[in-house]
Amino acid sequence: MKFISFYTANGTYPALAKQLETSLINQGLDYEIELLDSFDSWREGVDNKPKFILEKLCKAKDTVVWLDIYTE
Repeated sequence: MKFISFYTANGTYPALAKQLETSLINQGLDYEIELLDSFDSWREGVDNKPKFILEKLCKAKDTVVWLDIYTE
C-alpha cells in the first residue's frame, strides 16, 4: 500500500507537504508526495486528482490511498 498526494509551491502547501511527509515517515508508511506546477485555479487542481491517482495506481500496481496535503 502506498499513500500518495501532490502539492504546488503556492502559499502554505510546501510546509503542509513537509508536515505530511514527516507524519508518514514517523508511521513507517510507504508514500509518494509530488510537487506539481501550479494550477490556474483551485478547481483545476481538484479536477487533476483522479488523473494523478490513476497514474500512481497504474505505476504502483498495488493499493494507493489518496491524502489531501493538509491531512494530519
